[in-house]
Amino acid sequence: PMMHTYTIKKGQPYRYYTAGRDRRFGAWASRFGSLPAEPIEELVVAQVQDALSAPHVVQAVWGRIKTQHPGISEPEVVLPMRQLATMWPPLFPAEQCRLVQLLIARVVLGDTGMEIIWRDSGWQELACELIPGTIGAELAELEGAV
Repeated sequence: PMMHTYTIKKGQPYRYYTAGRDRRFGAWASRFGSLPAEPIEELVVAQVQDALSAPHVVQAVWGRIKTQHPGISEPEVVLPMRQLATMWPPLFPAEQCRLVQLLIARVVLGDTGMEIIWRDSGWQELACELIPGTIGAELAELEGAV
């Protein structure tokens, strides 16, 4: 498991991820060492945005929602999810962080790259937040009007 940490050098903060093994047993105990946080976080956010607009992901979420909420139509789930992908950049960082934590269970870094383990219940919760008549849908309408 990687742990988020930072250091300050010459007044400049540097954020990075360090393996728990490095913290317990000393530097270079793991094969990765410390990794800068910004590029990892940018890749994760890009994957979230891609997933919000990917047809197969949106359809999978819709398939689960329709069994739990039969009165909801497909456009009521699909369109807000796609709109959220386009509305992502102007969202407050705290809201972006909340959504990432809602949707992602774990990010695994390995020799071959990065793998995101999605949280199924998070996708369902997000879709329910965007259903018309909820506060999430009302906020999305206000953002669209501005």
